[in-house]
Amino acid sequence: MVAATLSTAWVYLMVEMSGGWQPYWHALHRIVEFQSVKTVARGGWNALYWNLFFSALFCWNGLILGAAVLAGALLYRASTRRGAWKLEWDFHNKMAVRTLWLWILPMMLLQVLVGYTETPGHILAYLLGWLLVVGVIVGQLQKRWKYVTVVAAICGTNIYAFVAWPRAWDGFFFGMARTARELREHDRELAQIVGAIRSQLDPKETIICEAHEYLPLGLKHLQLYLPEFEQYQLAIDPVMPFPTDKPMMRIRGGHLGFAGRIDLTGKRVLALVVPRGTSLEDYASHVDLSDAELLPNSDGSVYTVPSQSWK
Repeated sequence: MVAATLSTAWVYLMVEMSGGWQPYWHALHRIVEFQSVKTVARGGWNALYWNLFFSALFCWNGLILGAAVLAGALLYRASTRRGAWKLEWDFHNKMAVRTLWLWILPMMLLQVLVGYTETPGHILAYLLGWLLVVGVIVGQLQKRWKYVTVVAAICGTNIYAFVAWPRAWDGFFFGMARTARELREHDRELAQIVGAIRSQLDPKETIICEAHEYLPLGLKHLQLYLPEFEQYQLAIDPVMPFPTDKPMMRIRGGHLGFAGRIDLTGKRVLALVVPRGTSLEDYASHVDLSDAELLPNSDGSVYTVPSQSWK
């Protein structure tokens, strides 16, 4: 009842913030059509393979030693010959077991066979269930020293993986590590971009450009921290509902809107944002880069060109 009430309230608020049911349905249709190739229904066996791969990968990253505990418990249960013990344990814990499986399995099947898994956030609906299963297994350890050792190992390893995991070991997470180091580097890069632009460029004469959508550090970040600057995302977002003649996202006065083209009136400088993992060449189809100059103190993440360089 609580879950149904909260879900209904969430959907209602989301529809209201979208401007009503019709705009919400239109936006939902666009994103479903764009992402459908990642689902089994449209992507077939290839989509199934990648959904299973990412589901296992992100669960591994989230559980770490917890995954070893799950595997060990499964092997122990399969190898023990005490059938009566299994039946007795199942009987005394049947409600908890049913609740966990009704939580985990349907959500996993829904995410893998109906939806798609592409980022760590996609497994949160059932990862918490797996964490509870790990907790139940550890709680069954009867000898105190075993219990303390396993809890300390799981907690210590997970804390170390987040706080102090060496970059050279990132292959352990298949390049998908989400650690404190990544957060620090992201925040440092964002701070340098914002600081370099704000201290050296005049918002009355400058337009900030983003070559394409880049979720780790993109248009919405600079909308928040540099609202005084006019900003454009040059690539058209295929899932964003926009006016027919105004497909380009634009920030003006700190507010998101749409434009058909860049308005260069009164502007002398284009600031090209190039976060880690992207390239200045991403702007080549829009801007003549022959006069591009690296903005000092931007850590290689911002270049400037004269506004006349716009093609």
